[in-house]
Amino acid sequence: MKDPRFSVLESLDALFHYEPTRNGKYIYPEVQKLKESVEHYTQQPTKSHFMPLVKAIAQALSYINKWDLDFKNITLILDAEAHSYGLPPINWQKLLSHSPGSPSFQFSKLNHAAPSNNLLQWLAKKSPVPISKIELTQLLLDNKDEGGFSKKLNDHLKKEPNFLFHLIIESEDCFTKIADSLLILYLTDEQLAKAILNHLPSEDEQSPMSFEIVDSIVEKLNKTLSHGRSISTLLRNAHAKAILDSSVVFQTYQSTAYTERSTNALESIEPVKPSIGYDI
Repeated sequence: MKDPRFSVLESLDALFHYEPTRNGKYIYPEVQKLKESVEHYTQQPTKSHFMPLVKAIAQALSYINKWDLDFKNITLILDAEAHSYGLPPINWQKLLSHSPGSPSFQFSKLNHAAPSNNLLQWLAKKSPVPISKIELTQLLLDNKDEGGFSKKLNDHLKKEPNFLFHLIIESEDCFTKIADSLLILYLTDEQLAKAILNHLPSEDEQSPMSFEIVDSIVEKLNKTLSHGRSISTLLRNAHAKAILDSSVVFQTYQSTAYTERSTNALESIEPVKPSIGYDI
């Protein structure tokens, strides 16, 4: 029989895989607390560690709901654990009604989620191993043309608008692959601008940015961005422009000196007389 401690960990595996981290910790405190509670109970399965785990699961309800995890299975595992400690049955309805993540929570919603309509569960079935962010990006790209993909992705983005943004912000490789594909259409100009800023080379504020470096960066980005997106189109969006304007690269790109230099370079090119095969 599988150890219930590890069953709980496996049930929450998708949540811990997909929630964003920063400096080795989860961004959202409820997720970090849940991770710590699971680890404490896995290492020391005692009654004193069990109750904080139950509480942490209730506090992280909105994230469990977001990823459509098999919540019924989680409650069954913990109910059995409570019984082994001689505790009364856990009143999940009452416990979850006080969860800050979902004041209008309906218990049956998590018990009867439809896995076939869930993007992450659908993708997870296509991978024999736990999915990293880079592998998730590749799975999205590999399956983007399959029937039902767009609906699954749109449904997921309604629940988690920053789903693709988290992928492109944390990995330059993921940014390049997604920005160069149809998936870019699911990203806003502001999200793209933030990711671009995040992946720019570090800037020395004391040194001016050379035009050649700006040329190289903008050219590379324009080759990466696709389906009608470019640095010029992003700068036409006021919100995206405000983000990009914080970088010396794009300050230089929009400067009068840079613009005049580009114009002068074009004017210095001798016009070529069209040839029709003989002199007029």
